[in-house]
Amino acid sequence: MKMRELIIGSRGVSFSSDLLVELCGRGIRVARVTSGGKPFALITSPMLTATVETRRQQMAAYFTDRGAEFCRWIVAGKLRNQERLLRYFAKSREGTRREELESVAKVPRKLRRAALEVEGSSADAVRPKLLGQTYSPTKLFPPRRGLKPQNVTMCARCVYPTKLCA
Repeated sequence: MKMRELIIGSRGVSFSSDLLVELCGRGIRVARVTSGGKPFALITSPMLTATVETRRQQMAAYFTDRGAEFCRWIVAGKLRNQERLLRYFAKSREGTRREELESVAKVPRKLRRAALEVEGSSADAVRPKLLGQTYSPTKLFPPRRGLKPQNVTMCARCVYPTKLCA
């Protein structure tokens, strides 16, 4: 296990400048917080370039299949979370409400499979296919009992492309 940060939360703590040089040389940040836990100082090394290298790799991946694959898995993960949330809601319901939620929970699973099969060689190529779809909350949640579609989309917070649902 590698130490990444030293947090000093007590008053009266002293340390040498040699220790500070060694910590910064190893990429370990030094943070000072008040006794209440509020941060007020942070010392980091200006020599840390891992963030820059990471950003360069992210930009390079954007134009390759790695970026497309990343986009597919982000959407698939969101759909998986949505499916699990709907199934969780269904557990606490009874009767037709439970059945409705269980049937609606099948939709994200189908969409997840479809999202992972979207073809494209870059993030730009797959994004419109994954995120540019239209959706109809009334198709998934028929309005009844005074529940309006906009209320449903506020709690569902997931895009259900109708093209992939059919």
